[in-house]
Amino acid sequence: MDGLLDRLERFPRGAVFAFSTFLVVAVAALDWVTGEEISVSFFYMIPILLVTWKGGLLPGFLLNGLCASLRLVLVVVWQGPNYFQKPELYWNLVVEGTFFVTLTFIAAALRTLHDRQSFLARTDPLTGVANRRAFYERADLELSRSRRVPEAMTVAYVDVDDFKRVNDELGHEAGDDLLRSVAATFARRIRSTDLVARLGGDEFALLLSATGATAARTLLAELYSTLVTEMARQSWPVTFSIGAVTFLRPPVSPDDMLRHVDELMYRVKREGKAGVKHDVFPEMPDSGVLAFRHDGAPQA
Repeated sequence: MDGLLDRLERFPRGAVFAFSTFLVVAVAALDWVTGEEISVSFFYMIPILLVTWKGGLLPGFLLNGLCASLRLVLVVVWQGPNYFQKPELYWNLVVEGTFFVTLTFIAAALRTLHDRQSFLARTDPLTGVANRRAFYERADLELSRSRRVPEAMTVAYVDVDDFKRVNDELGHEAGDDLLRSVAATFARRIRSTDLVARLGGDEFALLLSATGATAARTLLAELYSTLVTEMARQSWPVTFSIGAVTFLRPPVSPDDMLRHVDELMYRVKREGKAGVKHDVFPEMPDSGVLAFRHDGAPQA
């Protein structure tokens, strides 16, 4: 069922509306052919559900009105204009209308619930940024896009140094505040087209679409400096180890992507923590690994 809904989401809203309107007309034609002896009004439910799921209550109600109008025309054709004087006409219209309006409300409510569950499933509950699942989904999309339209992208892996010390000395509430502050700092500094995700514990990832090496290094230096300043302001005794790679050619998979940045991040850890290392993949003749000291300045 989820796979069917995901495929429906890929279609433009206008295309779904046009197809649903065509379905209504097709059902009305079938209704005309079968006559009043065989009722096919149940099939009006399909386009109403499609439109409501894709567009919400208002488009659903509009399509309800179209279905009701077509049904009324058919009844008049079958029974003649004198049928308006019979109370069963109005009773049938009320029953059918109530059924389809109720169906529209249910479909809209299910869509709202679906969207909320989808959001929660892809959001880290502590920090409010994306979680690991959302990162992998977005990374897959970016890799597919970069294979069609060659364009550099940058991924960074961020680990909070000595985070355990904050939990031990200041308490877990302070640790949670720290993680929220780190996530908020990233979210404020990156573009709406980029992604920040908490991969777990005190580890974060940044996915910067359409970002080359020069822009990435400038942003990483600014981010690191902002993080250090914020930690000092809050008197949190932590630093950051960051590994980042600008991919000129897409890696095989999101796992391969994270492996590259994870290796660089652990190089920072082994060399004393508190720094940034940035590389380019595949390695260019003049790229190399550029590192920043704890204050954000380039190392010699």
